[in-house]
Amino acid sequence: MSIADLQKKFLGKVAAAEASCDKQFNSTLAQAEQAYKDAGVVDTKLSTWKSEYDSGKSQARLSAMSKILAAWQAE
Repeated sequence: MSIADLQKKFLGKVAAAEASCDKQFNSTLAQAEQAYKDAGVVDTKLSTWKSEYDSGKSQARLSAMSKILAAWQAE
């Protein structure tokens, strides 16, 4: 199996998982922003949440790509 075949097989799954996580995270973030706004609380940590989420997502993507590459090299 070629690296391209592995990417075709698994990258779609990775992208779908990311999209699902993004949707859930963005919903949670929006709810938190609204709750803080409704309570009259200014919280700058919400931007930190987004930054940490993006960092974690990048790490997960790199891990997935590493595993795809390792599977290809094992063949």
